[in-house]
Order: sequence, then C-alpha cells, then structure tokens
Amino acid sequence: LSLEEARRVLREGSILIFPSLEKHFYPIPGSKEFLEWAKERFPLTLATNPVWPSEIVEMRVKWAGIDPSIFGFMTHVRAMHAVKPHPEYYQEILDQQGLKAEDCILIGDSEKMDLPATQLGIRVFIVDDTKKLAPLKPRKPGVSAWKGSYSELRELLEAQLSPTVAR
Repeated sequence: LSLEEARRVLREGSILIFPSLEKHFYPIPGSKEFLEWAKERFPLTLATNPVWPSEIVEMRVKWAGIDPSIFGFMTHVRAMHAVKPHPEYYQEILDQQGLKAEDCILIGDSEKMDLPATQLGIRVFIVDDTKKLAPLKPRKPGVSAWKGSYSELRELLEAQLSPTVAR
C-alpha cells in the first residue's frame, strides 16, 4: 500500500474496530467527580498522548462518562508533532494554546510520562492511591511536582495555586 492508502486504512479501521473495545477501558475512580469540580474553576486541556485521531480520543472520554466539551482543547494525532514524554510535546501545547508554563498544572498518572513537563516550568501532579500528598523531584529546580489522590489535588488547588488561573 502507498503511505496515503495505509493511513486511510488505519484511520477507517480504527474508527470501525475501536468501538468494540469499550469493555476493555475503565474510568479512573474519582476522575469524573474531580473534572466536574474543576471545569467550573479552570480552563481544561486534555493532554493525552497523541497517538489516536480526535474521534477515538473523544470516544474514550465518553466511555469514562465525561462530556468532551469540557475541554477547550484535546491533543490527538492530527494536532501534534511530538508525543509524551518529550518536552517538545508539552511545549507544543503551550504554543498552540497561548499558555505560559507557570500558569499551568499537568495532572497525570505517570511520573515517567508526565514529569518531563517540569523541564518547561509546568507544575505536575501525579494522581495515584497515595494516602497523603507527597512531593516529587521535578526535572527543573524551582518547579513544583506532587503525588497524591484526587482529594489531595483538589485541596492543593484550592489552597496553593494562584486564583488568577481560575475562570
């Protein structure tokens, strides 16, 4: 197949086959409730690793019971040129959205994939089942990074982050 034909087959096949995989995807406990709270306070970007087209990304968000429209922007394969964990991925989001690193916090689930954002000055919070808020070592001195549950994240956002980023 030519490259163009191969891309077409992959795109069409993904859109036809992917819906049958729903039973293998599960919402992350606490994520929907946190997003319901956050959407009223902050502009939200879904910075998922951009390996799928937007149709698949939106489908996965819906499977989690979340309305994709709460996100002002969602990364996907057609919008991005770099992937996690490369700092270029995070820089591309900042550039495309006209954001400053110091005004953002990346909420992720993987230190390996998400902590590189601290190299650009983006604060990072890794959500896991840690019972109390724990600091992480950022990739750049002076940039904050933490690990904890959604409840610790919410408390941190309410107490420590600048209210200027809120809507």
